[in-house]
Amino acid sequence: MARQPPNAKPKRRQQRQIDALNAEADAVVEEHGEEPEDPEVWQRFDGIQEQIAVLSESEAFWPDSVKAMAGAVVSIGAMVPSTSAVA
Repeated sequence: MARQPPNAKPKRRQQRQIDALNAEADAVVEEHGEEPEDPEVWQRFDGIQEQIAVLSESEAFWPDSVKAMAGAVVSIGAMVPSTSAVA
């Protein structure tokens, strides 16, 4: 069973941006509710959520302890041709 790597935490600058966007989203919700009826407000809220999603995406991160357990198989020898016919 393959193990998936955890995601790295956002960097400090990214986290500050995420926090500011969350505060802005909270202000929109407080003023207009969770599902604003005004299309402009809805677009603004949706845009904030998209920015948060982009900033929250991070690269996969393999901890050193997991990388230390990784290995490779190396084989030296003649290649054996396949017995199945290729058409």
